Amino acid sequence: MSTATDADLIALGERFEKLLLEHMDAWLQWAPRMRAALAEVRDNTAALAVAIRRNGCDVGQSRQVGGSPELF
Repeated sequence: MSTATDADLIALGERFEKLLLEHMDAWLQWAPRMRAALAEVRDNTAALAVAIRRNGCDVGQSRQVGGSPELF
């Protein structure tokens, strides 16, 4: 079992906070776009994929998922 110093823990916390903020920024851009796409298509699944691409939700989602793999 390794022992981390206070400085190590602080550095890890700062790194995590930066990654979390990036993730939250991406999520805040993605969420309203996804809600708009879902509202637009309701029960039409094929139209959902088109609406997601048209309003840029797919870009936000890929940024959200692929942007911070270290968070997960």
